[in-house]
Amino acid sequence: MVLLPGLALALAVVASCSRAYEPDLEAAWVLTVETTDSLRTTVAIPSSEAAAPIVKRKGGRTVVTYPSVGGKNFEVSFSYSGDAKSREVVPTVVNREDGWVVLRLTTPEIRDLGVDVEKMKLLLPNGAGFLHDLTRIEDTRGQDLGADVEKEGADGKKRSFAHLNERVGWKEVTGETPCFESSWRYPNSRQLSMQWAQFSSGTENLYLASHDSLFRWKVFRFKYFPDEKRVSFFQENLFTCFPGETWNGPPTLIAWTEGSWKTGARTYRDWYHSVRTIPERPDWIRKSSGWALTILKNQNGKTIWSYPEVGTTLLDEVDRRGIDIVSLYGWTVGGHDRFYPDYDPDPLMGGEEALRESIRKIHERGKKVTLYFNGQLIDTNDTQFWPDTGRFITSIDRRRRPVILQYWKFTSTGKPRSFGKGCYGSEVWCKRLRNLAMMTHELGADGLIYDQMGVGHPLFCYGEGHGHSIPTIGYEQDRVAALERIAAEMQAVHPGFMLITEGLQDCEMNSVDVFWGYSPTSEQGPMPIYMRQAMDGESFWTPFPDMFRYTFPEAILIIRTPTPAATRGSLNFSTTFGYKHEIETRYLQDKRYLVEGIIPDPSEYDDIRAKPDIPSMLDQDPAEAVRYSKAVLDLRRRNEDLLYTGEYTSDDGFTLSTDDPYVLARAFVSGKKMGIVVWNISDEAPASFTVTPDKGWKFVAADAPDGEPLEGPLPAQSIRLLVFERVR
Repeated sequence: MVLLPGLALALAVVASCSRAYEPDLEAAWVLTVETTDSLRTTVAIPSSEAAAPIVKRKGGRTVVTYPSVGGKNFEVSFSYSGDAKSREVVPTVVNREDGWVVLRLTTPEIRDLGVDVEKMKLLLPNGAGFLHDLTRIEDTRGQDLGADVEKEGADGKKRSFAHLNERVGWKEVTGETPCFESSWRYPNSRQLSMQWAQFSSGTENLYLASHDSLFRWKVFRFKYFPDEKRVSFFQENLFTCFPGETWNGPPTLIAWTEGSWKTGARTYRDWYHSVRTIPERPDWIRKSSGWALTILKNQNGKTIWSYPEVGTTLLDEVDRRGIDIVSLYGWTVGGHDRFYPDYDPDPLMGGEEALRESIRKIHERGKKVTLYFNGQLIDTNDTQFWPDTGRFITSIDRRRRPVILQYWKFTSTGKPRSFGKGCYGSEVWCKRLRNLAMMTHELGADGLIYDQMGVGHPLFCYGEGHGHSIPTIGYEQDRVAALERIAAEMQAVHPGFMLITEGLQDCEMNSVDVFWGYSPTSEQGPMPIYMRQAMDGESFWTPFPDMFRYTFPEAILIIRTPTPAATRGSLNFSTTFGYKHEIETRYLQDKRYLVEGIIPDPSEYDDIRAKPDIPSMLDQDPAEAVRYSKAVLDLRRRNEDLLYTGEYTSDDGFTLSTDDPYVLARAFVSGKKMGIVVWNISDEAPASFTVTPDKGWKFVAADAPDGEPLEGPLPAQSIRLLVFERVR
């Protein structure tokens, strides 16, 4: 069986399976409703309290309709099509009950997906992608991830697999039928960056997806029953349906397919492109090597860099490392995570003209500048904006309380700072964000980052005076619309303007040029170790960055490197999988390391609550770190037609032969050229390998970072580029 691209159903029914799918009328589902009065009483009504269903068959579809639910005039229907191997269910809700709003509906639970968990792993878009081996959940409980993670982890702490199980969404449920439950929310950078998942064995797949052209709030929910080796699944939809309204829900798709896991990626990609256009990014963005994230002033009010230093000392250090974008955080009077959304140039750092002058100097060196703004936080302290405006445009929860987030960077400041979470349903807040984009243009910068706008999942907002219904779904279509308008307006006045956000959500790809960090497959620290664990096949969950990269090869992603000292592992990872590179200078100790090569003592960071990746500074020679960074980025720049603007094709087009378990290779194609990056992930031993391209390609050249061998065994923690040309 194969999947047909571009159709709403996107399924091909196997010819031998002519019998239509018969829905399970006993399968449980739940409707959640809420009163529209001031009490806001919420009730979850199970399917057992629904009226007897009416079943109708028409045009290859079976529609099951429940005329009322819980004795009230809520009509719920599920429309089914397909067969036992490939089916679709589409929910609909009609609300004829005055005084009530519908907020949530789960699709009927499929008690047994029929997957063989001994052979099939669950591929989920947690960030760029993770593989979950469900058979290892119990086996690994309580085990230590080992000293390597303690050494390379961003926070320097050990973690047990039991903790990891919960962190990535699996929680143990005890009772008569013990199981592990997981809930994955979309859109959410760490949970579901895309609306599809898949069980795969390598030759057979079970594709699970929601081809929702509105990219709405939903939850994929799984239960794994280890005693029975059984997996159940249902989709939870969150929305608002007021009296007199009809809600037409998104399709849930389930299909068995043959082939590799890429069958699902291609299907989702084809569907996505049939409903949404991703603009081609300007060449300067596609060919950029990465950025140097630099905080000029911290939350505690201490200045790290002056504006004149940005255009001199910082620029020189960025140049030495081969990086071509300078990203300025904390560049305002308030500094980083303070006084938002007031972003005024700081007289103490040199004033506005000094900032403009440094931006000019960066441009003269052939580099670009981006400025930082937070896309959702409004400081509740020390600004006039909060009492005058901010408190009136902050998201409000169902208990009529403002949604407050807290950030505490330094223990010595005594307490965290509190921020309201702005509501994109408020035109006042959206206009503020648009004005900040225009401010960036007027200061002469080349783009901006709206921090956190691609991170979290939607919410219900009950804010009066925001200009939306009460409640409404916030951080969903309103967030996408806000970004789309900003992108359109900025391109009109500043063609090539770059829009960046933190996180990764496919619903934002039509407006956001670059996605940065905040996903478990974009963190430098333990990534090479997790990649080795993936190749060992011995871990419960392992990174699978191919999932997003192969589905959307045009997406531009920046690896998260929370340190001024990039490791060989992070540089090799980003080159192999096509990420942009990054270094971060957040603290005075980081600046000394960056400029003077002074390795800090870990105790110097004791007052800092969000510490950088300290081991990366301790475990390598600073001069060698600079040399290798420049060498790798020069390699990519020499081969920019492949490694920057070429199409990422994963391991298509060639065969890698090696006896070494820690060697992998990924390909990039540009016209009649194919470049294959081979990476030896091992930190200890060289590796021999052979790359054989598919028929029609011939080898023409090898390239590597300066100082690295072009032939023979690949040294430990090294990369090599092999270039091929098409001969037919």
